[in-house]
Amino acid sequence: MKVLVIGGTGPTGPFVVNGFLERGYDVSILNRGSHHTDEIPASVERILGDPHFGETLRSALSGRSFDLIVASYGRLRVIAEIAGDHTDRLISIGGAPGYRGTR
Repeated sequence: MKVLVIGGTGPTGPFVVNGFLERGYDVSILNRGSHHTDEIPASVERILGDPHFGETLRSALSGRSFDLIVASYGRLRVIAEIAGDHTDRLISIGGAPGYRGTR
């Protein structure tokens, strides 16, 4: 199974990426290239693109298809609009409420 993790180098990305790798999936990550982590093996394909802007995301994914795209960073509306051309399954994960605290 081919999986793309958008934002794979953030706080949750390495856990998600390595979880898929442990299950034998073919994993790629897409990010802006601003962050690097040694927690993701060099064998994982890195795709450069900014998931906040449709034109750069569309260009980065051109000619590619995935069984699943997991979005953990970026503008979800932009990602959802473009992901439909590259996968039948899109999952969004996030942790923003955890940063805001509770009431």
